[in-house]
Amino acid sequence: MAATAVMGAISAFTSYKSSSDAKKARKSAEADAKLAREDALKSEAEAKKEQEEEARKLAESTPTGSMSTTSRIAAQKQIQARRAGTGRQGTVLSQSQSLG
Repeated sequence: MAATAVMGAISAFTSYKSSSDAKKARKSAEADAKLAREDALKSEAEAKKEQEEEARKLAESTPTGSMSTTSRIAAQKQIQARRAGTGRQGTVLSQSQSLG
């Protein structure tokens, strides 16, 4: 009978200990996940800022960067038409279709 009581006490202590360890592990994992989320958000914001800076620099460096919107769109369409296809003499084959 004493052996059964001892086994019951050991079983109860073991289950309590494993439950306690599981809670600590869960809390630790939640804290790690929170830190990882914060780091990811911070690095995402930095990457977005760098990307916007690169886009701004590119827009300023292109010849269409300082034009009005209408002029810029027309220049971009002409560049697109030139890239679409040129003949042997370097003329645009289908400029009316490309420019709309």
